[in-house]
Amino acid sequence: MEDMAFYDDEHRGTPAFMSYEILTGKPYFQADVPINHGDDDLPPVSSMFGDDDAEAAKPATSKSSTQEGIPHDAVHDLESFFWVFCWLCMTREGPGKKREFKRGTLSPEALVEAQNAQVAIFETFENGYNTPEKKKDLMTSKSTFEEKIIASFTPYFGLVKPVVRYLYRALRKAFRERKFDDLHTTFIDVFNFAEQTPKLRNWHIEKPEYAPMEKAVRKSWEREESVSNSPKPESAGTLEKVSRATGTKRSRPRDEFEVIQEKSEEEAAPASSSPSNRQGRKKRAKTASSSRVSRGAEAVAGAAAQSNSSSQRAAGGRKEHKTYRKRNNCR
Repeated sequence: MEDMAFYDDEHRGTPAFMSYEILTGKPYFQADVPINHGDDDLPPVSSMFGDDDAEAAKPATSKSSTQEGIPHDAVHDLESFFWVFCWLCMTREGPGKKREFKRGTLSPEALVEAQNAQVAIFETFENGYNTPEKKKDLMTSKSTFEEKIIASFTPYFGLVKPVVRYLYRALRKAFRERKFDDLHTTFIDVFNFAEQTPKLRNWHIEKPEYAPMEKAVRKSWEREESVSNSPKPESAGTLEKVSRATGTKRSRPRDEFEVIQEKSEEEAAPASSSPSNRQGRKKRAKTASSSRVSRGAEAVAGAAAQSNSSSQRAAGGRKEHKTYRKRNNCR
């Protein structure tokens, strides 16, 4: 998929979530571009949940950068994180569950909202041809951002809309002023404050329809954590043994294989070392040695006989060959 590929070594990232400035080498805000009044002053983080409604767009003129050939900065990484956050809020029904657009289960009004959300997701993140221009429209027009992004959030992420709006304003302010030093701290403060907000912390309790999704996700996390923290390797399953007769494989449980225990020299020694036992062992060893010598002699004798037979066959062949040549000479 083209829009999900890396851009290049210098502009590393996924184009669907990359900044317009990195994709085009141009700044978001040029001179004489309309912006919103009041966005130059970022309110305290503690006031983030004071107003959940979007502010109306009021055109004005901003002093902006005309710089081109934008170098990759930390602000662009934070912006990519911001777009990933928005994408999750638009494409996830709840914890670990992908958003589904089923006509049969939606009312006419909900169907229109779902269709608009599908279009917004495609134009913003999946259409690789005009993704940069869409990012510019969203970042420079607050009303467009509200209409395309915020309005497409699933109900589960409704409570984080103030968080997204605040981060959006912080990014706009940084891009207009080209001041990025405190932006990372702002992002951290916003999420820390949101995490401590009671209505966000208790959201899963107040909305029981999301409990099964959250339970499934937590089980998945626990399984992954137990595997990563376990000192023992994961089981390799059953072993397969090939039958020589049919060439087919059959599964053989691991407990079918006998474990060979190591023994020390003392454990390997016989329990009794009486003279009678020692004599018996010597007798058995002598018999085994004699047997080996006998088998060796037979093998040598057999090899000699085979060699002699081969020599005779070779000599006979040469004799017949000479006789044949002699007869030919007589003729």
